[in-house]
Amino acid sequence: MQESFLQIFDNIKKYNSEKGEFEGWLFKVCTNKVLDILKNNKKNIRIVYMEILPDVFEETNDGIEELIPIDDLLHCIQALPNGYRTILNLYVFEGLRHQEIAEQLNISIGTSRSQYSRAKVLLRQIILKKTGLKYERC
Repeated sequence: MQESFLQIFDNIKKYNSEKGEFEGWLFKVCTNKVLDILKNNKKNIRIVYMEILPDVFEETNDGIEELIPIDDLLHCIQALPNGYRTILNLYVFEGLRHQEIAEQLNISIGTSRSQYSRAKVLLRQIILKKTGLKYERC
């Protein structure tokens, strides 16, 4: 968040009110900053592979991008409904526990857990469709 604000303050002169609302511009700057951070933090991206496709993904450092490029994975995550994506991001990338997520979003712990579970299932389907891989649970 801090890095987003720094970028906003550095680029405030680039905002043009004729092109759209200030709130939309803020959202775009923050979103792009988060995506930049995620792209540079491949360790956390590896967690997503291991949790979403545990039987397909082998725990090696070689070829992780061959399964699905990082940019494509981020686009798959963006394709999730807002609620699912929010829970997935907070749990996987921010490292929050379900109790912390529930408190931040003013929801129950059970809702956080079920949204995360559903997000994983839907993300798995999106990834499998994109890659053409088959997923069979052992």
